[in-house]
Amino acid sequence: MRDAVRRHDEIVRSEIERRRGYVFKTIGDAFCAAFWSVGEALEAAVDAQRRLGRENFADVDELRVRMAIAAGEADERSGDYFGTAVNRAARLVSTGHGGQILVSGDVADLITGSLPPGITLRQLGTIALRDLKAPERVFQAIGAELRTEFKALRALETPPNNLPLQTTSFVGRQQDVLRIERLLETEALVTVVGAGGMGKTRLALEAAASVLNDRKDGTWFVDLASISDEALVISVLLSVLGVDQAKGVAPLEALLKYLEERELLLVLDNCEHLIGEVARVVAAMISRCRYVTVLATSREPLNVGGENV
Repeated sequence: MRDAVRRHDEIVRSEIERRRGYVFKTIGDAFCAAFWSVGEALEAAVDAQRRLGRENFADVDELRVRMAIAAGEADERSGDYFGTAVNRAARLVSTGHGGQILVSGDVADLITGSLPPGITLRQLGTIALRDLKAPERVFQAIGAELRTEFKALRALETPPNNLPLQTTSFVGRQQDVLRIERLLETEALVTVVGAGGMGKTRLALEAAASVLNDRKDGTWFVDLASISDEALVISVLLSVLGVDQAKGVAPLEALLKYLEERELLLVLDNCEHLIGEVARVVAAMISRCRYVTVLATSREPLNVGGENV
């Protein structure tokens, strides 16, 4: 995988730079780039996909890359870019699939009549993207050596969840959200630790919402703030998940049996006053339920093996 990712980086960077693009940020294996024109951005994406498609990545069971292009004004600060166009590109790419090139409605309007040779745009529909006020028209680039058939956009297949609706905008802390997102991709337990009132819950909810489409069995928010008895922790979890406990089955066993083959994210909020029991339950979950990820907030770490604080 290390060699495959290195080759991926070489190909993507060279195609970006060949089209006068500027890589202003890399996050893990993700490239964020700015271009002088939407035409050059689309050409870079198409050529990168074609070159990636010709590479032999059989040793890592293929390597498929999703790409998205949005257009608009952005604010440049210290070599980084901020603004609605950047947010739209990030939200758009999260709806796509490996091997797919998505473009926003603004890009489609700007590039009409000047598409790269042999490339057309297929309209996929209009979808709501998180944190953006207006729905977005979404198009897919179609052409030789590009995959054309994909599942529906992930934003149209939102898994079940009970995340509370946020009525205010999320301002700043984007680097914190990105850091948590990346940890949630590979780690079983991530804990946001800090003093009371500093915004741990909102940060966790924002990160959970940003990866909502990544787990087919949903994302579930469990507020432990009002629970004063440790004995009720498992009962609350069972209730939130809608698990019916069979007679004669211990509560923890019922919980683990339900979660064993499910792929979901659990957000456990305000754990500090129940730290011992929460740690016990979480340790059992992450050791037995390999597709379950836990994002916790607390005034102190859970001190569970494998915890990322």
